[in-house]
Amino acid sequence: MNYLEGQGKYEDRVTYPLPSLVMLDLKMPVMDGFETLQWIRTKSAKPNQPVVVLTCSDETKDLKRAYALGANSFLMKPINVEDLLLMMKSLEGYWLHQNVSQR
Repeated sequence: MNYLEGQGKYEDRVTYPLPSLVMLDLKMPVMDGFETLQWIRTKSAKPNQPVVVLTCSDETKDLKRAYALGANSFLMKPINVEDLLLMMKSLEGYWLHQNVSQR
């Protein structure tokens, strides 16, 4: 949150530029992914920031909640590293090169 808000040492946007895409896990310490997503959509300086939820959860309730909170995409983490790398390349291609977002 400090990074996205540019607070403290993250104030220098040349050294710490805003990300083009936020990859968000649902299971995180301190604040879970749902809380973080809600914060991004309601309190961050860039509420339209593209957010992709990348999680191990296959629960329909988690998928519905993530989209209700404003996730742009919900993806299940692959089991092996090779598949994860392929997924990351695909995400990079779509979200950073092909997708035209509202500015």
